[in-house]
Amino acid sequence: MTTPASILVIDDDPNNFDVIQVLLNKEDYIFHYASSGQRALDRVDRFQPDVILLDVMMPDLDGIEVCRRIKALPRWQSVPIVMVTALTDKKELERCLSTGAEDLIAKPVNRLELIARVALMLRIKRQYDGLQIAQQKLELAAQAQDELLAMITDEMTAPITDVLEIARLLATTELTPIQHEHLQTVRVNGEKLLTAITNILDSSRCDLVPYY
Repeated sequence: MTTPASILVIDDDPNNFDVIQVLLNKEDYIFHYASSGQRALDRVDRFQPDVILLDVMMPDLDGIEVCRRIKALPRWQSVPIVMVTALTDKKELERCLSTGAEDLIAKPVNRLELIARVALMLRIKRQYDGLQIAQQKLELAAQAQDELLAMITDEMTAPITDVLEIARLLATTELTPIQHEHLQTVRVNGEKLLTAITNILDSSRCDLVPYY
């Protein structure tokens, strides 16, 4: 069963919240209301919004400042914010978007436009969440690959390293020329084999690292 999307409305006028609830009453949403920007900032973790409808003209903290502060919080940067405004000046509208808001909607709010905008923002949020989950899976896979390659490296190189250490110790003892020749062959081939294994594993590590 799909959990209903969470809509946070930030507006100093509760009547505006009532209007939005009525306009979206046929949609399967959970509504939360904050009567000020500071209250919204204090309770955003509790509300867990999927979309924020933010009034621009509010006392104390206006919508532009609230938007800026929410977008500064890493956990909530991906939550789409729709600024609800009666402003018509282009520079003011540009200032709203410059703080990180994804969209604007004009007052008085049109029902069909509101439904469409919220649906679009929720679709964007779901896509972003899907990408985040995929990236986390890739990171876990990369970590598992690194651990596997580290284990393989140890299992394959440890015996050769032991053989080379024994050969080094034997070289300090009295040996016949033939024994020295055989020992040198063991050391040279052991070094070559160790280098080859290391190169193969390094190449495999590069090939297995996922791209982000």
